[in-house]
Amino acid sequence: MGKFKVSFKPALTLLIIITILITVVNTVYTDNINQDIYFTILHTNDEHSSIIPHSSTTDYISGIQNPSIGGYARLSTLVKQIRYEKKAVNESVILLNAGDFMGGTAFSWLIPRGYAPELSIKQIIGYNAVTIGNHEYDYGTDVLTKYLINAGYPEAHSIMPVIAANTLIDENHPMSTSGLYKKNHIITLDNGLNIGLFGLIGKNAISVA
Repeated sequence: MGKFKVSFKPALTLLIIITILITVVNTVYTDNINQDIYFTILHTNDEHSSIIPHSSTTDYISGIQNPSIGGYARLSTLVKQIRYEKKAVNESVILLNAGDFMGGTAFSWLIPRGYAPELSIKQIIGYNAVTIGNHEYDYGTDVLTKYLINAGYPEAHSIMPVIAANTLIDENHPMSTSGLYKKNHIITLDNGLNIGLFGLIGKNAISVA
């Protein structure tokens, strides 16, 4: 398959991040030009295929608090709660993921077998965008390509775009020819504010993948 590499700029940090670029646009109309506009940003990263809670094999004992933590079900519940609370005050909520959603637990072995549970669940939860982290390359670029296809991309960009601004891919590689990732993405909040999103991967990412 074609060449696949990641390009870095000297000014980039070592962290895998999604950078939020907020621009003033003419699409926001208010009676008072100085009116404040509020919105909430929720951010997750490094889930590493933790689909179910940690220590899930711990026995359940009635009357004792469940000792397990994490998991996508709890994440989804918390996101719904925050969205409900913010909707009551007319405040938009943006949900982002900064990468490393793959690898780490036994569920990650579903990936080379043709499944994409992590992104599929994130689409249901309602993430606005995700970016690619270094551990998304753990199984190689061919597996990552198939993973994104199994998660419904490129069509799924309309639900939850995958963005990677400083990733350069050979024009003949399926990641490029199939449009499986985007350089950037713009979302429009209910109040009319446009927000530009772009994802960056850290300078030393490949050496630790």
